[in-house]
Amino acid sequence: MRTKTWLPLTLKEVFSLTGRPSARLVTSPDDLREALVIALRNYEAELHGAQNPVRRLWDRQGGGNTFRPIEEDGLSDDVKLFLERELVTNAIIANREVEISRVPGAPVGQRTDIRINALRRSEDGTAFDVITAVIETKGCWNKELFTALEAQLYRAYMVRLQAPVGIYLVGWFDKPKWDPKDDRRRRTPNCTLLDAQMRLDAQAQAIPAGFSVQALVLDCHAPRLDTEKGSRRA
Repeated sequence: MRTKTWLPLTLKEVFSLTGRPSARLVTSPDDLREALVIALRNYEAELHGAQNPVRRLWDRQGGGNTFRPIEEDGLSDDVKLFLERELVTNAIIANREVEISRVPGAPVGQRTDIRINALRRSEDGTAFDVITAVIETKGCWNKELFTALEAQLYRAYMVRLQAPVGIYLVGWFDKPKWDPKDDRRRRTPNCTLLDAQMRLDAQAQAIPAGFSVQALVLDCHAPRLDTEKGSRRA
C-alpha cells in the first residue's frame, strides 16, 4: 500500500525546499493543518508588532479612547490577505501551489469562510493530489461561537467539500477599551481567551476521525494609544 500511495518529491521540489529554510513540506492533511496554524500564529504576532498593525481591526470612536471591532467579514478579509502573502507570494509551502478563495455555495453576504487548496502538478501541468482546508472565522461576539465549529465548519463545509482540514478561527477582542454602546460587547462571553480556547479544543477533538480540525483563538486586544505610550515613557 505504501508503494502505491507514496508520491516522491521531484528534483525541482527538493531544490525548492532545501533552498528556502522557511519553506514547509506538505504531504498530508496534518502537514497542511500545521502549516496553516503556524501562518496564523505569525499573523497574530504581526498584529502586535511595530506600529501597532492591530489598529486596522478596531474602529476608533470619535477620536476618543473607545473602539469597536471591525465586522467578521473585515477580519476574514484581513486574514485572507495575510495568507495570500505568507503562503502564495512567499511560497512558504514548497511542494505545492496554494489557491485561496471563498467557500463556494456560502450564503450571499457571508464571506467569512476561506477555502485553501494545496495542490501538486504533474509535468504536463495537470493538478493531482489536492488537499483542501476550510477556515471559518468568527468574532468573539457571535451567538454561534460555541456551536458553529461542528455545525458549520465540520458538517456544512468540510463534509460537503470533502475537505479533510478545518481551522476554526476566533478573533478575541478585549473589553476594557471596547465601546460600551456596541451591542456586540454585551454578547461576548465573560470568560478569558484561554477558557474559550480550551472549550473549543475539546470540540475539535470530538470531530470524527478522518477530519483534522484545529481551533485557534487569536489575541486581538485593542491597540495602545499614543498617550499611553507617552505615559509609560514618563
